Amino acid sequence: MSKQLEIVDTEIKSIEDLLKVHSFHLYALREMRDKMQKEMASAIPVEIEAKVVKPKVAAKKKSKKVVRTHGLYAEAAKYARKIGAIVRIDKVKKVDAIRRVIADGELPITEQSMSAMMNPSYLGLDLYNRAFRGTKYVKQA
Repeated sequence: MSKQLEIVDTEIKSIEDLLKVHSFHLYALREMRDKMQKEMASAIPVEIEAKVVKPKVAAKKKSKKVVRTHGLYAEAAKYARKIGAIVRIDKVKKVDAIRRVIADGELPITEQSMSAMMNPSYLGLDLYNRAFRGTKYVKQA
């Protein structure tokens, strides 16, 4: 008999919880209705015309061609041709060619910086492909 009482007690508690939630919603809805009635009473009736608006089509973003004019770009282009020649002639990886040029003392920057500058996104696809023509590093358009 005590199990049945526990079941009834839990059911009562769950219903009380539901009543609390619903009473809060009821209060909020009544408040909203009262505010809307006040606004409607103070508003002047205006006729509203239905208007059909053509939806705007989002335009595709055009890729901007980056024109680099700073000094590092010109230097990177010059070094790209040197590194491309080393890769082509000695059949080594691009990183190894960069290390060689740094070891010769021709590059004033680090290997990581130069590796970043030897990317098609930095040099531009045309210049990059010209520098590394005849190697596996040439990129397709």
